[in-house]
Amino acid sequence: TATVVMPTTGDRGPLLPLAVGSVLRQTVADVEIFIIGDGVSDATRQIAQALTRQDARVRFFDRPKHPRR
Repeated sequence: TATVVMPTTGDRGPLLPLAVGSVLRQTVADVEIFIIGDGVSDATRQIAQALTRQDARVRFFDRPKHPRR
């Protein structure tokens, strides 16, 4: 029914469980969540990957920052 796109960058990993949890608690269960990593830290990457293991509706796309950024 819905796709939720969650961009994140840097070291904002601790906020991901709160944001993902909020979406998953909605009354509409037919959702997918795309976490888009924009040059995330190792800690944020680990949190995002843990969320994908906890619920099949969550996917993580790990993208590096462009060298000029």
